[in-house]
Amino acid sequence: MKQKEQELKILLTKRQYEMLTDGFPAVLQENFYFSTKAPDKNVMVRIRQKECRFNLTVKRRQEEKDGIWVCDEFDCEIDQKQAQIYIDKGIAQRRVNELFGIDIGGDCHFVGLLTTHRTKRQFQEYVLEIDKNEYLDVCDYELECEHQNKEKLQQLKTLLKQNYDVDFCPSKAKSQRFFEKLNENVTQN
Repeated sequence: MKQKEQELKILLTKRQYEMLTDGFPAVLQENFYFSTKAPDKNVMVRIRQKECRFNLTVKRRQEEKDGIWVCDEFDCEIDQKQAQIYIDKGIAQRRVNELFGIDIGGDCHFVGLLTTHRTKRQFQEYVLEIDKNEYLDVCDYELECEHQNKEKLQQLKTLLKQNYDVDFCPSKAKSQRFFEKLNENVTQN
């Protein structure tokens, strides 16, 4: 399935994260990231496990402006056995092309895990997704909110400042932060 994703991403401090999630439950999700040889570095391949469900996802970032990311997102549900095969043996380029009609430039290989504790909560007309992310000895916090209307996402920045004293600090995509840290670790070793 292909969809256009448009979301605001804001980095949070630990204090802001705790304030925004206080009293709301979190759900664990694990993001298994894969290397890609796509000539376009804005392509991401992952398997996300949430409870007993597994989704294979390919995202192609189209643009980022003022903390609002626009992506083409392709995804399909896979079973646990298939997910484990992909993690152990990689994902063939032809398989991604069969599923989504996308050329990712080569086969993909599992490179690491990012664990997210995601809290969803309603705030006015918005559904906020507030995340604590752990990967490669890093722990960070962010807020994401999808909306069809970019102007509404811009307004959300002001509402968060007025209601929660959350300053707008744009966030990179989780996968981008993960791969930057992975590359930094490789360079240091």
